[in-house]
Amino acid sequence: MARVTEIHRALTDAFGEASASRVTCIEISIDAYPAQAGDTERAVLLGAMQRTIWTGRDIWSNKNSLPRVIFARGSKGVRKLLRAPTKWEPDLSAMAPDAHEIPPIDATMYLGAQADDLMIRLMDKVIDTQHPDGSFTDLAGDRKRVRVEAVLKGVELLAISVTDIASLKALRTSRLQKRYFQFRLPTFSARTQISTASDVLQIEKQRWRAKTWLRAGLVGLMAMDRASETFLKTQERDVAKAARRIKGPAPRVFAGERLADAFVAWDEMNHKVNGALTALEKREGTAWKKLNP
Repeated sequence: MARVTEIHRALTDAFGEASASRVTCIEISIDAYPAQAGDTERAVLLGAMQRTIWTGRDIWSNKNSLPRVIFARGSKGVRKLLRAPTKWEPDLSAMAPDAHEIPPIDATMYLGAQADDLMIRLMDKVIDTQHPDGSFTDLAGDRKRVRVEAVLKGVELLAISVTDIASLKALRTSRLQKRYFQFRLPTFSARTQISTASDVLQIEKQRWRAKTWLRAGLVGLMAMDRASETFLKTQERDVAKAARRIKGPAPRVFAGERLADAFVAWDEMNHKVNGALTALEKREGTAWKKLNP
């Protein structure tokens, strides 16, 4: 960011400035390396990050924002991680584990649309310095890594107080983790004593959640929980209507008591992410001192 400021200053000194500068987009990347360099080790790391990346943003209302993967140019194109109903599977629902696709490791995973104020993507970074003509540089084995990127625009820039070039100096990257780089783990409730039909249903629901987690990770569980809540609300409305028709008391629709939070922080991963963002902030501080000794 200090380098960007230096370039902007040089351009302004040489040509003047017709209007004030404005920052319209920032991309922040964190690279993760496996303890041992290798394709298998890197694939395991990518799979773990694909299944634990979390966002509190609405990535469900807009179909373009849904979790998806995009393959290399000229290959398989775009694949949504949540399958839509078809004429062969008209009742397919996000509540079923089979509705969730396993994110492949040879594609880039996206949360949020390109037009959204926040888009997060995860990839296996094996090439670098790509050019419009299609040329690129193959990375050496020990330089290949997993990359998670957050692309910020619009209100997200305002939220971190980035408006113009001058505002970049006040940006503290170590404070960005809570908004953009959180990794979480799922929790599951267990019932050791089975005495009612509700207990049986709750255990089966937890099995379905576990299957979905293994397939699609947190984004799959978030979609499943969202679909379950919508279904229960529909049930409640239908039961209430039926009760009014027979003029009886509305029966209770029991969804089961949640015994723990749906997700908890993955402390080990979040600690490493915090270390990376803190190190970036220190490097930026050194660069600013060189620019303004």
